[in-house]
Amino acid sequence: MDNITHILMAYLLAVLFIDFFKLHSIRKYVIWTSVIAAIVPDTDIYLRLFGHGTYMVYHRFMNSIFIIPLASYLIYRVMASRLKGGDRKYAKRLFDIAFLSYCVHVFLDVSGSWGDLLLFPFSLRKFHLDMNPIVDIFVLLPLVMFFIISMMTKKRQNQVAQVVMTILLVHFGFKAFIHSSAVNVATQNGFHDPVAIPDFINPFNWYIIGQNETQYVTADLDMQFRRFDDIRYYDKAVLSDAEEVAKTNKDMDMFLRFARFPYAMKDGDKIFVDDLRFGDDGKGHFSMEAYLT
Repeated sequence: MDNITHILMAYLLAVLFIDFFKLHSIRKYVIWTSVIAAIVPDTDIYLRLFGHGTYMVYHRFMNSIFIIPLASYLIYRVMASRLKGGDRKYAKRLFDIAFLSYCVHVFLDVSGSWGDLLLFPFSLRKFHLDMNPIVDIFVLLPLVMFFIISMMTKKRQNQVAQVVMTILLVHFGFKAFIHSSAVNVATQNGFHDPVAIPDFINPFNWYIIGQNETQYVTADLDMQFRRFDDIRYYDKAVLSDAEEVAKTNKDMDMFLRFARFPYAMKDGDKIFVDDLRFGDDGKGHFSMEAYLT
């Protein structure tokens, strides 16, 4: 998800953590530890220096289950070193909140469609649940409201935090259910091996992608009425040309590794490749173009 959601979620976790373990004397350290742990996984922005394709393939490698405990420990050591006097007895709790916040960041990312490299460096397989868009207003808005309320008053802050967390848990449970239902409806209507991608606004609208050996089939699914609209077919034939270009074009090679549903089209001496998760015209942010060899 987006950075603002991650930071606000870290703040919510910290407030709940402080009250549960009675850590009011080190409140600011708990909050900062939680927020830093929520930011660290996205520090791989430097990968953009190595090209668009490289960034797409390796982005979120910091979410690896092999990196989570190490990064959490380093954050804990840095923050614990700042504790003084009697507060040092709470030092290990800083590791707990760092680890918790980091893991929640990873879950929020996995709940989307981009995918996380959970087994990096041993595998480049990306794990994704396809439940939520990269910016989910039904997650972001409750977090923003909680932050505003907590800045206005400290009274009942923990009770409000509990209510917001309950709302979020119900939301994720609902999205998991409606996503599973969308996949089942698509399967029942003839889509082969379908994937359901969430809409940015309406939780009942899903973008369905099915495929066979020669083509993709996409459609918009309204789960309220079990109705399909805007059914489209995409031929995979031109992908062989993209794969040929990828032999001498590193960015194209990296993009094809990243794309879950690569779709290619030719225009004169150029070839455009898109990932049907994000677009279909080859000219979007998650696209690649190159000259034919």
